[in-house]
Amino acid sequence: MEDTTDPSDISVLDAIELLSRSWINKVKSETVQNCFRKAGFSINDDDDIPLAELMRRELAAVDSAVPFDCSSSFDEYCEMDQNVICCDLMTDTDILESVEEVEKNVENSSPMELEEVQEVSADCFVITPSNVKSNLKNMSEILQSTENVPVKLFEHFFAIEQFLRDRYNLV
Repeated sequence: MEDTTDPSDISVLDAIELLSRSWINKVKSETVQNCFRKAGFSINDDDDIPLAELMRRELAAVDSAVPFDCSSSFDEYCEMDQNVICCDLMTDTDILESVEEVEKNVENSSPMELEEVQEVSADCFVITPSNVKSNLKNMSEILQSTENVPVKLFEHFFAIEQFLRDRYNLV
C-alpha cells in the first residue's frame, strides 16, 4: 500500500510520533534500512567514519555558515532547545474564543441543520469516520502532551488506533 501523503505535510511532531511507534512496535533494523534504501539513501554497512568526523566533512564540503562545535558537551547539546515551547495550555481567553466561535457557527446554521443535529444527538451518538479520526487525533495529542505516560499505554493506544483505522477505513 503506497502512502500518498506529501512528505512536506509531516511535522517534526509527526516524525517523533512515527519514530515512537517504530520503537514501541520493535521495528527491525532491516526494515528501517529498506525504507532508507527506497527513499534513495545508500546504506554502507562497512562505514567506520565517526559521526563527528563525518559531520565536519559534510559541513566543510557545503561551506555551511552554521558552526558545528564538537567541544560542546552532550548535556549542552541535549539542553539546546529546552526553552522551546512545544505545547501550550489554553488560556481562559482561548477557551472563550473557541466557545464563541461554536456559538457563532450555531447562529449561522439554518434551522433545518440545527433540527437534524438535535434529532441525532437526542437518539444516539453517530459514529462517522471523520469523528473517529478527529477523536483519535485528539487522544493522541493528549497522550503526547501528558508527562510520564507509561510506554505500555502508548502500545495499547496504538493498537486501538490501528483497529479503528482498519474498521473505519481511515487513511
